[in-house]
Amino acid sequence: MKNSILTTLCISMLTIPSEYSALIDQSTVSVTAKNVYIDRNYIGEKVAQPAAKEWAQSLMLNINSGYTEGLIGAGLDIYAGTGVKLWGDAEHRGAGILPYNSKTGEPIDTFAEIGATAKFKYAETELKYGTLFPKTPVVISSFSRVLPQTYRGVQLVSKDLKNIKLEMAYLDKVNHRDSTDFESIRLIPANGRFKPVESSGIYYLGLNYSLAKQSEIAVFHANLHDIYDQYYLGLNDTHILTYSHTHILTYSHTHRRYEFLYRFSLF
Repeated sequence: MKNSILTTLCISMLTIPSEYSALIDQSTVSVTAKNVYIDRNYIGEKVAQPAAKEWAQSLMLNINSGYTEGLIGAGLDIYAGTGVKLWGDAEHRGAGILPYNSKTGEPIDTFAEIGATAKFKYAETELKYGTLFPKTPVVISSFSRVLPQTYRGVQLVSKDLKNIKLEMAYLDKVNHRDSTDFESIRLIPANGRFKPVESSGIYYLGLNYSLAKQSEIAVFHANLHDIYDQYYLGLNDTHILTYSHTHILTYSHTHRRYEFLYRFSLF
């Protein structure tokens, strides 16, 4: 009798309720190791430093769950990343790989970050909140260093309409590739054309319309609060010439209007 009760308890503990089975069965786990070395030499009499040189190794874990069963499914994604400095110093900073100590100016030897994303799904519409990796023509999460650039916010993606993918999001914080902390989104111009400007957040809205299997039109609008409006129109057309050759034609046009205290525009 005791053995029967014990067996029943063990089976009950190992049995997953049916509404949560898809959450586990459709989950994926990936581990990625990445090594990046950048060495940029600066030549000239007025350069601030001789070079930007950094080298690091990272390890990234991504756990993406499925969705619970029911009218509205729920799930959770987890991202964790850690990095180790292989080479870098204060004199050669600026390659965008390593985070630095704000007091000493020296690169941090080991660094880590973690993010979570709650997600919900109804039919072919997904709502996500938390750490996001947007991939759009107007806002993109860069993976070009040892750790990715991530954003914090809410994102909605819908494929309920035939041949149409709708996307919208509001992002209020960014975690850069050489940082492990979220901070306000800023516009940092190239070549110091004007001072960096901080914003309370950015939103974007867009759609991708599939004309055929190989052709797609994309239309997007983004607004970085109090700084600029951006409009994007793109066409992507792919043709398979032979089994080993593919021709891809991509056309895009972006118009960005800046709004500062002086209310001037750049085209």
